[in-house]
Amino acid sequence: MLDLLIEGDADAKADRDVQVTIPVLTPANSIELEKLMESTAAPIKNVPVINLNGVPVAFDVDPYMVEVEGGSRTLAPLRSLAEALGFEVGWVEPDQINIMRGDSVINMYINKPGYMVGGMEKQLDAPPFIMGSRTMVPLRFIAEELGCTVQYDGATNTVNIFTN
Repeated sequence: MLDLLIEGDADAKADRDVQVTIPVLTPANSIELEKLMESTAAPIKNVPVINLNGVPVAFDVDPYMVEVEGGSRTLAPLRSLAEALGFEVGWVEPDQINIMRGDSVINMYINKPGYMVGGMEKQLDAPPFIMGSRTMVPLRFIAEELGCTVQYDGATNTVNIFTN
């Protein structure tokens, strides 16, 4: 049960007869906070530098690295990365992300590891999630699915993306 009290100064008066209905939480409309915190834990290294064909990519939210089973992943804001690679990003309520260029389409879903590309279902080890107002995705996954080659230089904490 949630007991909530909101206070503030306003000229409007509260109507105590208004009922508020809160939907039942289900796996489709929620995520376990502990799992989210594990997947979005504090960065394990400083902010990585992301280069596209030798030129730094500007992000409005810093990419960062997290540990996942089997190693670490660089997470980056999807729209900035996809648009830098010449793709468009679309949103379909309630949780679908479409990445498109010409006939190429990738369909992903927030907090779900499964995605579709070229009619084939594939799996991510770090599913897309929303942080603030940005959709964060594993950088290597998205860049490679969009036809790029990715190299990581641990000595300089730099991810180099090359278009093919």
